Amino acid sequence: MPLPRLVRLVSSVALFASLPANARAEQPAPPRDAQLDRIEQKLDDVLKRLGAGAAPAAQTEKTPEPETGANYRPGALAIVHAAPASARLLSEIPVDSVGGFTYSGGPIALHDLNSRGVNFSGLAGIELQGWLKVKQAGRMQFVADLHGTLASNVFVPPECLLQIWLEDRLVGPERATLAPDKNRDAKASMLIGAEVEPGLYKFRLWTACTAAQSPNAARVILDLLIKPPGDLNLRGVRADELLHRPG
Repeated sequence: MPLPRLVRLVSSVALFASLPANARAEQPAPPRDAQLDRIEQKLDDVLKRLGAGAAPAAQTEKTPEPETGANYRPGALAIVHAAPASARLLSEIPVDSVGGFTYSGGPIALHDLNSRGVNFSGLAGIELQGWLKVKQAGRMQFVADLHGTLASNVFVPPECLLQIWLEDRLVGPERATLAPDKNRDAKASMLIGAEVEPGLYKFRLWTACTAAQSPNAARVILDLLIKPPGDLNLRGVRADELLHRPG
């Protein structure tokens, strides 16, 4: 006897055995093949009713919002804040800002943002807000590369931090010390990686170094680099990869 039919027969026999004795006695004994056919038909009906009432499968994790084209513009919104005074405040993005611009890639002089239209003297922190465009599934890497010079009166090397949010989920943070060499040149690099799928991700980035004792004591340049899935090397961000929605 085929296995599926045998399983159905065993289940049916168990169901029949649970009936009261007088109910079983009243049933005439049909031919064996006809009885099996009736049992199979009843089991099919039961399985159909169970399948109709089954709960739907659990949905997968939310996918990034699809691109709509006309609603997005190249570049992310860069909000400029005064650099925190101490390392314990680095992870808290200041409420007040001192200016802003549209960031479409390239180095940012954190000590001199006049070329970006921001009138502020002193070391700044940068907050980026927008949408990250991803073309291929895999692991994406983000790097904040910092380099510059520190004045001789800077005795405590600045502490730096990089934080990134994708779809409001915090990725990071990473910290580094901007320690000078004998020529007072200083470098630091912070790397954060995240698994991504193709689409648009709500994107937020915050990077800053602690402010030096005097406004002109630290000259720091930020290079924001990425390595999208499929790329072999880190490179600068392009204007079509970080987007924003016009107000």
